[in-house]
Amino acid sequence: MTPTQALAQHIAETPRAWPDAVVQRARLAFIDTIGCMLAGHSSPQTGQASRTARFTAPGRIMMPGANLPLSPSGAALVGGTAAHSLEHDDVFEPLRSHPSAVLVPAILAARLLANSDGADLLDAYVIGLDAQAVIAGISGEEHYKRGWHSTSTAGSIAAAAAVARLLRLTSDQATSALALALGMAAGSRRETGWPAEALLAGMAAQNGVMAALLARSGARARPGALEGVWGFTGIYNGSCPAETALPPLAQLTPSIDNPGLWSKPYPCSIATHRAIDAILDLKRQGNLPPDGIDRIEVTVSDVEAQSLTGDDTTTGPATARFDMSHCVAVAVLHEPTEEAPFSDPQIINSTRMQHLRSKVSVHSHSHGSTGPEQDWAEVRIRPKQGNALSKRITYSLGHPQNPMDEDAIRRKYARGSANVLSLGQIERTLDVLLHLGETPVDPLFFDQFAAPSH
Repeated sequence: MTPTQALAQHIAETPRAWPDAVVQRARLAFIDTIGCMLAGHSSPQTGQASRTARFTAPGRIMMPGANLPLSPSGAALVGGTAAHSLEHDDVFEPLRSHPSAVLVPAILAARLLANSDGADLLDAYVIGLDAQAVIAGISGEEHYKRGWHSTSTAGSIAAAAAVARLLRLTSDQATSALALALGMAAGSRRETGWPAEALLAGMAAQNGVMAALLARSGARARPGALEGVWGFTGIYNGSCPAETALPPLAQLTPSIDNPGLWSKPYPCSIATHRAIDAILDLKRQGNLPPDGIDRIEVTVSDVEAQSLTGDDTTTGPATARFDMSHCVAVAVLHEPTEEAPFSDPQIINSTRMQHLRSKVSVHSHSHGSTGPEQDWAEVRIRPKQGNALSKRITYSLGHPQNPMDEDAIRRKYARGSANVLSLGQIERTLDVLLHLGETPVDPLFFDQFAAPSH
């Protein structure tokens, strides 16, 4: 089968039964993402998306991060924007995309259209992530290297796949949904570190919802969205490789199991996480006095170096999350799991932070020819006195090979939702989400996540 045929069949025909480990990983992704949505509810971008969504047709969908009922497309826009606005959402390393920030809002936005229960939501998520894996398999990293924002491009198509699954579309309808999503998919990495990047994630979630709804309403599009001269790879990679034949995807390991998701303990670019972990490891050794540092040298892969901005932190908090010198300084001077060092202008532009940032230099190594498993980061700290300290990290905390455990995800959710939910609500919602898919969920459950007005 072609990639499009394999994915459409997967959407329409794969049995809705997953191993317990797959279901649990999907639950944790939902919890993590809803926490990110609640944490990002007050961002300027979420407010902009919310005000814009009010101009669309009114609806009855309550979305974490929103403060009033919205149409499905408007809810997806707001939810995706909120989820990605603090750069704390997970990553699918083969595409260097942010899958859950698009998939979870799209699925939640469409949940009432399909009379969905918790198991349906998780099932749709697993299928949506498999769609990202299919796209990764045919496009590789070249797509990202050419400057495409894969969260937007692959995300739109994956969201369409997830919503098509939730709506129980036929294989032919799913084929059209994928093609319609291709027609909407766009997004440039030039927005990296700028407020508009979060809006791109919201737009991708919205695209997926609209593509699936159009297909359910009878819209038809030419088959073969992923392959061929004018398919995904031919358009976005600038080349058309030999056709890839795929077995039925139901015969393969779900992508949430392998390669898995990279959850983020720190609200900043994933390209900085290995370096942050190296700093934290050196701090735990007790020999890292900030005032005794002469300079800090950071080496990351060339692909990750391309994801970083320069020292632009004075332009606003959004760029601080993508500035390696700032993220390293946060790891030395503050607690990098907290939001304030990345968003509070007084901390970002403090004299102490600026002084330490000036001591950081960034270098790159070749990414390697066999894929992202070749990535590593090394931090070398040269003190004013004594010997240099160094640490190399391959699998930082949250990487599929070094995952955050359930307790860590719970703590992250509690921190992210603290400005929206009471302590009692946090505990009650966590209890429901940790058993999502096992017991019936009240259709109004997600309404309690309504955020304060912007």
